[in-house]
Amino acid sequence: MKLLKLNLLTALALTLFFENVNAQIIGTNCFLMGTNQEIGIHTNGYEGTSPGSIPAPFPTHYRGGTSRLAFLSNADLSVPWSTLNYMGDVIMPGSPEGRFGMEVAGTTVWNSSATGGPGITSYGLSNYTIYGRCKSVDWDGNYSGINVHMTYIMDTTKTYYRILVSLTNTTPAPKTNVFFYKSLDPDNNQDIGWG
Repeated sequence: MKLLKLNLLTALALTLFFENVNAQIIGTNCFLMGTNQEIGIHTNGYEGTSPGSIPAPFPTHYRGGTSRLAFLSNADLSVPWSTLNYMGDVIMPGSPEGRFGMEVAGTTVWNSSATGGPGITSYGLSNYTIYGRCKSVDWDGNYSGINVHMTYIMDTTKTYYRILVSLTNTTPAPKTNVFFYKSLDPDNNQDIGWG
């Protein structure tokens, strides 16, 4: 019976270890890795990890160019991914870019993979979670007394991801004219000359 319990605990530990190898917070970046998509999230909250942050031999289908991971998708679900022909460098970090920002009382600030930041103070990435076939990570920040919370959620069997965003006024005074935006510049296969 003790041997059975030991074997079950070992199997569980190995399963959890190998699952976490493909999605994790490494340094200040998070890598959410699925069967047909891969997302790199910077500590400032946008898609596009820090330069040189893809650790070797990290299992990614990234084809080079910027040494940063933003969003890759194996849209035709080919098995295995073809590193030359898959249609899926959806977002490349840098310029063009991914960004988000907000306007409070007429002042606009942003965090951007191309122009840097943070205009919105970053509290970093946290709460990396695996729940069934879903993986998620939280990002938190603040600007002008407004907390910004984003949760990146990936269903590892899909080719897209979701972002849940909430804004919370932490001051006693009401805020007016508050706007939030998230933008991405699609760069399908730009790294192989598609533009």
